[in-house]
Amino acid sequence: MAGKHGGGAWKVAYADFVTAMMALFLVLWLTAQSPEIKQAVARSFTSPFSSPDEPKTGLLNSPEAGSDQDPRNGSYSLAAAVELTVLKRLSQQIFEALNSNFSEDLSTVVQIRFDDQNLRINVFDRPTEPIFEPDSSKLTKFGKFIFTTLAWQVTHFPEKLTVQLEGHTLPSEKSGRPGEGPWDLSIDRASAIRRLLVDYKVPPERIRNVTGFGAARPLNRENPMDESNRRVSLILKLR
Repeated sequence: MAGKHGGGAWKVAYADFVTAMMALFLVLWLTAQSPEIKQAVARSFTSPFSSPDEPKTGLLNSPEAGSDQDPRNGSYSLAAAVELTVLKRLSQQIFEALNSNFSEDLSTVVQIRFDDQNLRINVFDRPTEPIFEPDSSKLTKFGKFIFTTLAWQVTHFPEKLTVQLEGHTLPSEKSGRPGEGPWDLSIDRASAIRRLLVDYKVPPERIRNVTGFGAARPLNRENPMDESNRRVSLILKLR
């Protein structure tokens, strides 16, 4: 007859058996998935960003930020959901990096939101906190701080994080060179950020395109002269 306290050994063995079966089912499920889902699951485990929490302030998310619906086929995609989770963690990492090195609130300067499963970072060139010299593509000390911090985050991201750059200006702005207007200045500023990213070790092949829109795509369409329309946008994409 088993000892008075020896009857629980089977429970331990049974728990080990159930755990092993769960692990087996997970492995079998994963091996049956598409390469995209396998890569997405692997990415979620290898991401260095430890906190899954949502950013608390300074981040303005679009309504679709919490959705895992894949816009390409109208169906819910696990791969898209995992990628969105990774980008959310990256957005918090960027937010924390900026605010840990600067004592003032940067929420009026840097806006981070989700746009079509991409992470869009708008950096505003405001008169009170300029990131560029007037009518120039030369970065101010403050602007260099912002973009070098962003460059560091992109450089050290472990996956193929691609970057698109967009320059946006006000209708009245000029590049400072004769005959050149807002289109030229917006291209110059986006190109200046591309050079900075490369200087700070972002692989050139990760930068997919550099575009200047002049004043053609204002955030505030009702007021083209609103200072929020003067910005540089970084679109980060996991592809």
